[in-house]
Amino acid sequence: MGTVSMLVPIPKVTKLELTFKDIIYMAGDTVNGSVILELNDPLYLYSVKLKISGKGFVEWIGESDASLEYNRKIHCSNKEDYIHHTITLWGADYDADGLEQVLQEGTHDFQFSYKLDNSLPSSFTGNHGKIRYYIRALCTATIGTIAQVEKDLKVQETYNLNIDPINKLPMLFSVERVISYWCWKSPGITINVSVGKRGFVPGDDIIITTEISNKTGRHLRLITYAIVAEIKYKAFVQEAFCDHYRELIEKCDLRRMEAVIEAPPKQTTKILGSLQLPKPMFISDMSKCKIISVSYQLEVAIPIPKHRIMVSTRAPIKIGTTHVHFTL
Repeated sequence: MGTVSMLVPIPKVTKLELTFKDIIYMAGDTVNGSVILELNDPLYLYSVKLKISGKGFVEWIGESDASLEYNRKIHCSNKEDYIHHTITLWGADYDADGLEQVLQEGTHDFQFSYKLDNSLPSSFTGNHGKIRYYIRALCTATIGTIAQVEKDLKVQETYNLNIDPINKLPMLFSVERVISYWCWKSPGITINVSVGKRGFVPGDDIIITTEISNKTGRHLRLITYAIVAEIKYKAFVQEAFCDHYRELIEKCDLRRMEAVIEAPPKQTTKILGSLQLPKPMFISDMSKCKIISVSYQLEVAIPIPKHRIMVSTRAPIKIGTTHVHFTL
């Protein structure tokens, strides 16, 4: 539920409530809900309206061009608008003198239905940017907006993984690491990782088979699975009388999980593990957003005890919204 925000004290308005399902809506879905307005007494209003908005922005402070003789801070920013739509639930479409009408006391339930555009990017919150959707209900009168309530709308962009056949292929990646001391080397470990496909949807469990060839003299007892996201922000800047675009790349662990294993020394051990993807996620295609893009990698890592060495390997994965379909 949203929270009522009374901009002007109007004792006649006892409640303004906005309700719709608190779920993740796919781009193209229809949002159905209602606005409930309770009045103690009759009230003259222009209208009761609903505003659906969606905006994206990026912002950070960067350094000036390294080729310049001086150094200064550069403000990098960019923005996009995705939705800006108003629905009149009651009253006049345009607030103007003489268009006020009386709304009687009691409880008024205004139903609404709005179909989201198919081309909306996903909701997103990052350190240097955000994509946010919200629905706002408001009552307007001669003195302006007298009451409003707002609620966030969570949106997931659509991307069919079956468009690219590579998303159906199994994924194999590996790493080999020796243990080095000043002038000599000792055997380390080899990690071979296999995953049945490359394309996943938010909430999927990624089943990971890891073959560990432990050539050390120590037991390996931990394995780490992680989804690493590389977020790219694109901003417009004015620098040295030249307008151009800049990019900022940020890497973060979207999800990380440790599991206890038993990989004895001088042996090869096969480990079956899984990692669940979060919901929602920015999809890998990202064709609907020009200022933020995200790519993902699956990482498998194993620490070697007492050597302060972390052996890890990564491979890119794709995130979509339609499951991969395998044909016989």
